[in-house]
Amino acid sequence: MADRRVEVIDAATRRVITRIEIHADSPRTLLASRDGKTIWVASFRSGNGTTVIPHSVAPEPPPVTRSDLPEPPPQGVIVAANDPRWQSLLDFELQDEDVFEIDVHTASLRRSFRSVGTTLFNLAQQPHTDEVWVANTDARNLVRFEPQLKGHVVENRISRLAVASGSAAAVTTHTLSPPSGSGQNSGRIELKTAVAQPTDIVFNSAGDKAFVASFGTDRIVVLDGSGGVRAGMELSDASAAAIDPQRKRGPRSLVMHSNGSTLYALNRLSNSVSVLDTGAQRVVNEIQLSDPTPAFLRAGRGYLFDARLSGNHSVSCASCHIDGDRDGLAWDLGDPGGAMFHNGTAEEVHPMKGPLLTQTLRGLAGETLDRTGRRPLRRSRALAAARPGLGSAGGLHRLAGVPGHLDGLRADQGREVRHAADLRRGRVLQRGG
Repeated sequence: MADRRVEVIDAATRRVITRIEIHADSPRTLLASRDGKTIWVASFRSGNGTTVIPHSVAPEPPPVTRSDLPEPPPQGVIVAANDPRWQSLLDFELQDEDVFEIDVHTASLRRSFRSVGTTLFNLAQQPHTDEVWVANTDARNLVRFEPQLKGHVVENRISRLAVASGSAAAVTTHTLSPPSGSGQNSGRIELKTAVAQPTDIVFNSAGDKAFVASFGTDRIVVLDGSGGVRAGMELSDASAAAIDPQRKRGPRSLVMHSNGSTLYALNRLSNSVSVLDTGAQRVVNEIQLSDPTPAFLRAGRGYLFDARLSGNHSVSCASCHIDGDRDGLAWDLGDPGGAMFHNGTAEEVHPMKGPLLTQTLRGLAGETLDRTGRRPLRRSRALAAARPGLGSAGGLHRLAGVPGHLDGLRADQGREVRHAADLRRGRVLQRGG
């Protein structure tokens, strides 16, 4: 969003009475305290305090591990901006403030919380305690090279904020994903409770249970009062062998009924509402809403978001391409043991490419490359190997059709016109001539 602020509106006159500036990217989620004295604001794309040291001053890249590869070109390196080893090379300071606390009485910022997460989805205050819980993902872009990352690109987390008056702005995090490296050997219980992109969280009235919407795995996960995963409620009755991304629900928002036992989940991809009995831990009804989305887009978009196609059900394309957009981060997905390749350029490109920003999938036209930048999406061996369900069901072809549709969904047509020359230059660079 262009305006990074909270506007305070008089409900009677419907006039803005004050504006509070928020020093973060995309402030989006609001939560009011139970006593009405405090508002918390979360930055959606809040970052994780990483930056890039330019190639002109960065250390030499590691050596290649293949004898037929030339030496890698000079390249930057991704670092934590607060790492003392690199601060002398930076001429700026990253704020990396994630959640902001507003005093309602004075309509001013009281304090902020750091290191909450990279992408923050929603907030909830735990009943009977002084904690705010934040559903979020945290990117692991400090891990250099794709073979080292091993598909473990983000942590799916709950962050607990100590918000008691006068307390330090302490943050405690809980990872909800299966252990790193569990892959296809994950235990069946782990896969049944795996979380990918926790988008919402609500508590029961007692505060001893929290319910988290796992957007990527089509389930609602039950947490105990300390944030530990205890159970999972499936929104689909498909078995693990019959996962169908074309029928993916995509739970995005939760509401607990006043009876304390009925939970409603709004499913973004299927455009439906699931009704769950939290005692029996199952879906008792699903209400289908109207959906004008083109059929080919409904068939393809599930592959972008479905983490059940990954080995441990914890990562999808959308883990970095948030809502088909971007995470605002640089990643070094090079490979010291890879091969020279063409990605639309006139000359071959070295597999150690250096840091590259996550590209948005919105507004793309023509052939789309996979996450490594080395292969067209339709023929991505790496993606098909990492997520077998894509290739086996023709999913790569369905997925590749989604960005073409997003090309027509441009939120700011005026900006497109103003920067038409930049777009033309970008196409020339992308195509190598």
